[in-house]
Parts: sequence; structure tokens; C-alpha cells
Amino acid sequence: MMMGTVRRGSALVALAMVAALLELTGAAPRAQATPLPFDDPERFSLGPNHTLIIGLDDMPYGAGANGSGQLTRPAGSLSSSAELIPLQGLPDGVTATALAAGESHTLVLGSDGIPYAAGSNSNYQLTGVGASATLRPMIGLPAGVKGVDVAAGSTHSLVLGDDGVAYGAGGNAAGQITGSGQRGSLEPLTGLPSGTQVTAIAGGHQHSLVLVSQPGQPARVYGTGTDNLGQLAGAGDRSTLTVLPGQPGDGIWKITAGPNRTAVVTLMGEAFLAGTSGFTQVTGGPADHFAVQVGLGTDHTVVLYQMINAPHLRTLWGYGNNSWRQLGNGSGSPIAGMTQLDLGGAPEPRAIDAGRWGTVMVDADGVLRGMGRNSGFRLTGPTTDATGLRVLDQQPTTPGDTSPTASPNPKVGHISSQLDSGTWLPAGTPAVSRQWLIDGQPIPGATTGYYTPTVDDRGKLLSVRVAVTTRSFFAPATVETTPQVVAGEGQIVNTAPPEITPAGSVRVGRELRARYDAWTGCPSASATKTYQWKRDGAPIPGATADSYTPPPADLGVSLTVEVTCSRPGWDPAAAASVPAEVQLGQFTVQAAVPELPGTVSSGTVLSPTNISTYLNPAPDSRQYEWRLDGVPIATGATLMIDEDTMPVGATIVLQITASRAAYVDHVRTLPAVTVVERALTNTGPPAVTGSAQVGSTLVGSSGAWTPAPDSLAYAWLRDGSVIPGANGASYRLTPQDAHRGIALRVTAGGTGTTPVTATSAVVTVRPGPAPVFAKAKVKVKGKARVGRKLSAKAVRIGLFQPAPTGLTYQWLRGKKPINGATGKRYRLTAADRGKRIRVRVSTVLAGYEVAVVVTKKSAKVR
Repeated sequence: MMMGTVRRGSALVALAMVAALLELTGAAPRAQATPLPFDDPERFSLGPNHTLIIGLDDMPYGAGANGSGQLTRPAGSLSSSAELIPLQGLPDGVTATALAAGESHTLVLGSDGIPYAAGSNSNYQLTGVGASATLRPMIGLPAGVKGVDVAAGSTHSLVLGDDGVAYGAGGNAAGQITGSGQRGSLEPLTGLPSGTQVTAIAGGHQHSLVLVSQPGQPARVYGTGTDNLGQLAGAGDRSTLTVLPGQPGDGIWKITAGPNRTAVVTLMGEAFLAGTSGFTQVTGGPADHFAVQVGLGTDHTVVLYQMINAPHLRTLWGYGNNSWRQLGNGSGSPIAGMTQLDLGGAPEPRAIDAGRWGTVMVDADGVLRGMGRNSGFRLTGPTTDATGLRVLDQQPTTPGDTSPTASPNPKVGHISSQLDSGTWLPAGTPAVSRQWLIDGQPIPGATTGYYTPTVDDRGKLLSVRVAVTTRSFFAPATVETTPQVVAGEGQIVNTAPPEITPAGSVRVGRELRARYDAWTGCPSASATKTYQWKRDGAPIPGATADSYTPPPADLGVSLTVEVTCSRPGWDPAAAASVPAEVQLGQFTVQAAVPELPGTVSSGTVLSPTNISTYLNPAPDSRQYEWRLDGVPIATGATLMIDEDTMPVGATIVLQITASRAAYVDHVRTLPAVTVVERALTNTGPPAVTGSAQVGSTLVGSSGAWTPAPDSLAYAWLRDGSVIPGANGASYRLTPQDAHRGIALRVTAGGTGTTPVTATSAVVTVRPGPAPVFAKAKVKVKGKARVGRKLSAKAVRIGLFQPAPTGLTYQWLRGKKPINGATGKRYRLTAADRGKRIRVRVSTVLAGYEVAVVVTKKSAKVR
């Protein structure tokens, strides 16, 4: 609907109301029109800046200005659209049943009864907060109430509820939604008498109209808002719904609100315009016709008439300003009186609407056309104004009663064709393009009405996608035919099912094979056989070879194998074996079996060889039973021979039981082992560790022995001879050991065995470190005069650690030794005069390095 033009219900409802009134009044009814599919004026609306239409697919579309997002696109990405584009935001499955275009907002009534809105919300005309570039639900309708119609003023919105109440939201500067102040949610318009029902709504620039029915009375029109140009028929400005004065008395059928004007159509098919002093009948229309609709622009009027006795014949008449060619008749001069408008060869009109400086109509083919000013591309196409009726660009083509079909039962190598292109709206000569699809994907180059399936297509779904337009400027519609499975060109037949081999030995862990299947039409040169093993009838993932080895999980199940023969271009065939129950598996014994030595002695650990490798598959667990002379004695994997309980001559036997899930236990008894006297063997010589220096301690290890000895004896050797008393595991080196070879001899023994000795490697002992003198510096004693004695008694044995057994002396004159001066004292001679004397003292301690102490120099000898 155009801004301000709202009609309640379809032409069928309206005509039924006409017939009912005439029957009640006894008046002779005029011949009534039979509504055509496109008669519903609620399917399109010409706003000040944009145009809305419900397409033949029942979805909303729009063209023109989008500065506020009224075409449901962000204004920053699309300022206007020169073609009809789908409006976005309706929930999935919801279609449009009515719509209205305001100054900068859009209203769409959904098939779910919810009104949706988009565009500017500067006056809360969308309800809620903020503008919206997508259709969003309006708020405020009471719970359980659904909308049945919508209307739009410049900045206000109207919704008619199925409860017979008119609701309004948005701008209210002139009281157009009753009361005072803007409203951010839908609220009832006030002022109607009790017991009345609203059956239609209309919105002008700043006024609103409602059509009201009361039991036993003709329908009347009420209005609210501004009356500055007679919009309310001289009732004056109102902020509550008020019955308009001077209405025709035979009942109102339709109401129209132009930008600043009001019109009604009566049940008798007469059109009236409101003025400052009531209503004036529109005259000058065709004879034998009645008015169906009135469209109001700013200063032009159009009326749709229908012939009384030929309901399919309708004509469009109008008068008023024509400067924008809104009335066609290309001169642009005003039209003073009611004149039939030139449709330029278009089919007859079925419904109309008018905006500020434009007129739109839907013709008998369902095509929306417009003329007049094309500001913002609201009439689509080029920016130039439409001086004659122009088809609005990109109206949707819609499938009709029948859909496209293709040849049934497609087959490899046989031509399939697209048999029927179906029916489409609007009617016309279809322009058809095709694309054949296999499993929903386009087949390259398959764009004609025929296609021959290939070998690769066998078993896949074939369809054809048909795109159709029936008129120029219309958007194409696309429909896909029902997909059909492509059959092969021949049939393969199984003549003998496969067998599972080896027969009668279907066991866990045993490899099975599929054999002996036979076929016709399955030559080995061109056919392929595939396999699928199944467990209790269900495919086993990954079991697609001709062989299969049942795992433990298959124990007890019914096993089958299905063999499928495939051949290019032919339908495959499959055959399954007779089911076989899977039995317990059996171990396979390998060449290297477990073994034990024939004899064993006390202290030895018995452990069987090859225990982890002799069975295939490897068992999950093993049980061991050791028997001594036939009597069970142990259950571990190894056995220690104990001389107290296992005497020489006894026999030992081991029995091994191997187990695995879903396998038969494997029991193996090893040959008997005889207990014999043991023999000690040194497998690693003793070793000596520690510093090999006088005063240090050497530590010996016993070495390694087989079997472990009962006792160990130690003897330390000096140059091969036993050191008396040195019989422990450690030995402290003495001065006698200096420069000598030291070794450790270990003797191992045990009950019932001969002692065995082993000797470590020899280490050579270094002397001990030189004794340490306790003082840093010492002086000689005595006066430095010729004939007097000097003494070295300051260097004493007790000042060394360890204490030496003796000291030696050498007196020095300067740095040179004095011949013969080797005593503790020294008498100075004439040769010493003027010299400085000192003494060098050396330690004497067997087995230790020599320590040397040199005294400080004496004073010069006088």
C-alpha cells in the first residue's frame, strides 16, 4: 500500500459486504465483479521515497531510497536500489500478507500474524529503541492478538488486530495516534464507542483513519490527527478517534488516506473525497461502472472503476496535477476533470495505489507498473521520471500450478529430456535456461533440454534445474525437478554364493577367505569384485578384503562375507555366504619352545627360555606350576634351588599354561631337571679401590660368583705374601707398604662345594706425604761471632706432623753447604766472617716423603 492507503481484506471480502448490504436494504444489486488473483491492494504500497510489493512468491520486495535502512540493507552499503530487492528479516517459513511504506520506514505483516518493521525509528515508528536495517518484530500487541493489516503515515505506524482494535505507535505531533506524545510500543487508538469493531485502517501524513462496524448500522469512518486541509472532513484537529461529519449514508466499503487527504468508497460503488465541510462525491467517471479503489497523491486523484456487468473489465481514471506525469497523458498539463488514463497498451488494471507524485497499478497479468516522479528510484529503472506506465524492474517470477518435469527412469547411455517447463506467474512466453545436475552438482556443459547419463552417473541422482522468466525486467525463478536414480545399462547375476574357507574351521585369530563365488555378466577383464565381511549382519568397519581374521570380539557371532560385482555402466549385484559361527581360537607353537637345563645345583635360579616367543599369538597370561619329585612346590615364573628342600638327586618339572581371551588354553610340560652338587665359579675378580698411598685405606670388593657363595674370606698380600692380620674387607697402608705391590685375595666357599680363590689386580703403594712443620719461619739460636756456636734446636721433631723418627742437618753459608757441618750445632769460623749463616733440616720417617725446613739467615758474622 502507498503511504496512507490501507484497505482491510481482499476484494472478495469487500464484494461480499456489498452483496450483503444490498440484500438487507432490498436495493437492486449491481452486477458484482469476480476477484482476480492480483486484486488485493494490500500487496503493494507506493511511499514518498520507496515502493514495496509482495511478489507472486508471497515474499516482500522493495525499491527506491534506503537512507534509513527501509529496504533492509545498511544505509552505508546501499543508499538506494534501482530494482526490486528482497526484504530481509522475516523468520524462516514466514511470508508477507500486507505491507505499508512510510516516509523512511517499512511495515510488513507476516503470515504468523506478527507485524515487522525496518528503517528509521526517529519517532519510535518501529517501536522499541533504535533504527533497524532488517525487519524486526514490533512490540506492544496484547498476548494472543495477531495483526491482520498494517498502515503507515509519515512517522507513525498502525496495526489492525484480529480483536477488532486499531493500534498505533510512533510520531504523534498532531494526535494521529490519539492522546499526546510519541509512543515506543503499539497501543490502542482511543475514542470509539463501545461494542464497535475496526475493520480497516489507513494512515496519512499526520492523520489516521479507521473503518468501524456496529451491529445493525452501516460501517462508518472515524479519524484523528490534523484537519488543516479537510482530512477529517471539517471535524477539526483531533487527538481521539472522531466520526467524520457528512459521510455518505449508504455505508462505507473502503477508506483511503492520502498524504493530506481522505477518500472513501461506499457499498454502492461511489467514491467520495473529504473536505473542510464534509464529503463530496467524485463524478465524471464511466457509466455502468462502480468505483473499486481510490488512490490519493499530494494533488492528484486516481479511481479504479469496474464495469457492472463485466467484472473482468476495469479502467483507470484520474484528474489533478500531472507535472510529474503521475497521470500519464504525456503532456504534463493538469487534468481538470475525471479522465480515463492512457495505459500505453498495458493489460487492464486490477489494483492501484498513489503516492505524492506517482501512481502504481497491478495489471491483469500480475505485473506491477508505475508512472510519475522517480525520486530515489522508487519506480526502479533509470533516474528519469516515468512519463508512462513502466514495469518495475526485478519483480519475482513465481512457479504456477505445475512444475518442470524430466524423463522418468533415467538409464546409462539413454537420452533423458526435460519434458515440461511447468507453469509460471505472471503469464507470458517463458525464457528457459537449464542446468543438469548429478547428486546436486552441475554437470559441465549439460545446459540443453537433453542429457545422456554416463557410466559415472550410475546410481547417482539426476535432476535438471530450470530457470524461467516470463517477462522482461522480471527476476528469474529457479525450480529443480525431482532427482531420480540413474540405472545401469545391464544386470549382473550371481549363480553361486561365496563360501568361507577353510570350511568348518572358523576360529578367532585364523585367517579366513572368501572363495567359490560364481557370476554371469561379471567378467574378470572388465568387472571388479569387492568384499564386505559382516558380524551378525552388520558390516565390519575396514573388513573389505577377500580375507579376514576374526578378533576375540567375534567369538560366538555369526560371520558372513558379501561379495559385490561391479561393472562400468551396469547395475552391481551382491551375494552373501552361509553364516558361520566363530569358535575359540587356537595357539600356534613356534620352532623355539621353552627349555630348562638338564641339571641344576643349589643356589641356582631356574627360568625357562623362549617363554615370550614360542606361541602365536602371544598369550594374555601364563600360569606356572613347579613340581619336586611330582609334588607341586611353586607357581612363579622362576624357581630358586634350595639345598635344604631340594637335595642332590631330586627331579624338578615345570608345567606352563598359556591363556588368551577367546582362545583354547595351551598347556606345556617341560622335561625334568636333576639337582646336582653345585660348583662355585668366579665370574668377576675382586677389586681394590682407594688411594694407594701410605696412611690411606684400601677397600676391597669380593668379586662376582656363580652361584652365590655361603662364605667369603679375605687376605691382603704384600708382594704376593700374606700380610699378617690383614684379613678384612679393608686395609690401612703402613710405611712397610711403600713402594710395594698390594693385592686382595678372596676365598669363596659353601656347603658341598670346594673353596675357590680369586685375587685382585696389584696396586703399587706410594710413600706417605711429607710431614708438615708447624711454624712458618724459625731462626738459628746463638750469637753470630767467630768462635761462637749456632744451634738448630728451634726445629724440633715435635713440631712435625706426623712426627719423624729423626732429623738431619746441613749448615749453609749463604746458599752454599758448609762441608762437614751436619750436626745440630755449628761453631763459627773465620771463613764465616761477614757472612750470614742458616741451617737446612730434613725429616727422617720410613715410608714417607722427606720434609725440608730452612731457617732464616743469621745476622752477619763478626
